[in-house]
Amino acid sequence: MLALVAGSLASFRWSLLLLVIAVSVLQMYLPRVLDEPLQKATDKISASNRKYLQTLADWLNGIDTLRRYAVGEKFLSSIHADARELESAYVKQQKVDQELEYLNQAIYSLGNMLIFLLTAYLVARGQLEFGLIASVNDFSLYLFGSLMNIANYRGQLVASRGLQEKILDLRQPLTKAEEGGTAPATFSVKDLRLAFANGHEIKYPDIQVKPGEKVLLTGANGTGKSTLFKLLVGEAVASGGQISFFDQAGKRVTPDRTKIGYLPQEAILLPSSVMNNITMFDPDLESKAKASVADAQLAEAVDSWPQGLETSVDLAGDNLSGGQKQKVVLARAEVHDSQLLLIDEGTSAIDQAAGRKILDKLLQSKQTVVLIAHNLTKEERDLFDREIKLSA
Repeated sequence: MLALVAGSLASFRWSLLLLVIAVSVLQMYLPRVLDEPLQKATDKISASNRKYLQTLADWLNGIDTLRRYAVGEKFLSSIHADARELESAYVKQQKVDQELEYLNQAIYSLGNMLIFLLTAYLVARGQLEFGLIASVNDFSLYLFGSLMNIANYRGQLVASRGLQEKILDLRQPLTKAEEGGTAPATFSVKDLRLAFANGHEIKYPDIQVKPGEKVLLTGANGTGKSTLFKLLVGEAVASGGQISFFDQAGKRVTPDRTKIGYLPQEAILLPSSVMNNITMFDPDLESKAKASVADAQLAEAVDSWPQGLETSVDLAGDNLSGGQKQKVVLARAEVHDSQLLLIDEGTSAIDQAAGRKILDKLLQSKQTVVLIAHNLTKEERDLFDREIKLSA
């Protein structure tokens, strides 16, 4: 459009072309003064929305307790506060969007007015035919209208640029795994730290775990034991330092984090069959499921279920006990041949006898095992190769 208009106006009068170029440059670059406010407004919406959803998740997790004590108004007041913050963020974004649109519209109108006045002046001076006023006006309308749309769309893209980069960063570990990462057998951390929004920071000592080593990870609450596991599996991103992964031979590898066996404090299951929760929907692993179920001390429960491993996990009805859920996740780690196993109180809901059998089997395996536990006897603690104690 610019080339067409430029060629036509140059054939009419060079002064018209120079004015169009000047207004076009103004229309393309002046709206950029709003780039930073637009990006900040979009980031604010993202942060407010994340906070609102997290508040919902946190409160709804204890909805039964709220009902029992009839204190639902506390839940509502907290939700309303975050909802107002989110609404305010949307209002601010709309304000900046309108400022961008107003600025673009003002430049568009100014450009058309200047072109019309210059054309009229040239006609009055006898330097341009009267009939060209309509043609020049049409050219400017089409050109500046197109540039106005470009400036508006560009502003929207710039506003979401920071958010897009954050999303890509979050996806990066998964992308690496999909591109053929290696199942890690062990890891090391150096100068690792994680800073939180409230100013608190966790700093870790340098740690080197050998392949096949059985390590007990201890420390007071708040020293970052569970957070270390989340950093290793990619659920949290470090503020600084380095995490390195190695294979059985001690060679540094790019990790496939899906191959790390991770048992969090609360076992995470999906609303599908027990089989799918063990194999994670990989039919090639179904033949190994029964053996992993036996090793996880879950066979007796599976045999008692009418549908066996095809029993559906009812998250709302909670048809599996806490111990059974933990055993399912243990079976998942085994069936996926996890060479590195991270257990965060992962057997706390399992009865003592079954828990001891599971612990003995893990400690006799070739896997690298790092375990967080607080209820182990001295005899059980002595079964580990060593203990790493984190301090504040």
